Amino acid sequence: MDKPLLLVVDDGPINLKIVGEMLRQSYRLMVATNAEDALKALQKQRPELIYLI
Repeated sequence: MDKPLLLVVDDGPINLKIVGEMLRQSYRLMVATNAEDALKALQKQRPELIYLI
């Protein structure tokens, strides 16, 4: 069974790295650094959860 897909949005690369390290074992991750990139990512795939930091 595939892991759930999670979109993580934050403009800080360090935050994305820390959260990514914590969640990558349980989730497939998509990341975006701003709202525009998040909306573009949502046009390609629909995650089960969007996590805004």
